[in-house]
Amino acid sequence: MEAARDVLLRSARGKGLLHLLEEAPRNPSNGGLRKVHKPGVPMRPITSGIGSALHRLAKCLAKPLYAAMGIINDSPLKNSADLTRRLQGSLYKKFKKLPSFAVKSLFTNLLTDGAIRAVERVTGSMVDDELPLPKHHFISLVKLCVDFCFFEFAGEEYQQISGLDMVSPLSAVLACLFMETLEREHYRDKIGRHSTWLRYVDDVLAIVPRRSCLHHTLTRLNSVHKKIQFKVEEEEDQKEVRLCT
Repeated sequence: MEAARDVLLRSARGKGLLHLLEEAPRNPSNGGLRKVHKPGVPMRPITSGIGSALHRLAKCLAKPLYAAMGIINDSPLKNSADLTRRLQGSLYKKFKKLPSFAVKSLFTNLLTDGAIRAVERVTGSMVDDELPLPKHHFISLVKLCVDFCFFEFAGEEYQQISGLDMVSPLSAVLACLFMETLEREHYRDKIGRHSTWLRYVDDVLAIVPRRSCLHHTLTRLNSVHKKIQFKVEEEEDQKEVRLCT
């Protein structure tokens, strides 16, 4: 927390955010959420950072990044109404099909360095007033929050050494910006110029030519990044069935 305080003290706007640092912070705690919709009811690890040293600061840093989503690539969906709007007037029923792609464990598999580079890229196109403090200080604080991956479980302290904590205020938007970078640089070409790619965090709805081989498309997508791997489902008789993973 002292490192974050030092960064905040370097600018007038940063000093105005000192109140976001917890005076009496507690360790993030780890638990589990049962995936009752999956065979075997596996457990998803969940870490609660409420009350921890940097939680409120991370929420403040996340807000302008959410506003900047779509700058790198226009694939992100805001909500179901946004999806409906983008599909209105489409002739996909006659000429296209709608497979869905999902990233396997996006948060824990993405590279944090890649997420930070995406933040640098998107803030580079923003004016300083769109951020709560100067750009280089902003990025330094995002890095500190990302590196703050400690949690407590059963009385023992642990550190997450790979990826992002799923429930951190910054994790979802960093994952989205990271995916925007891959989409702009790779996935747009892999899916084909006659196709559409719409994504909500780690779930993708694609609109592709009806004759497309989804197995080949999946192979191309999974060749981009060894840790970012997709599974795909294909519509059949207006229903979705698992094709391959």
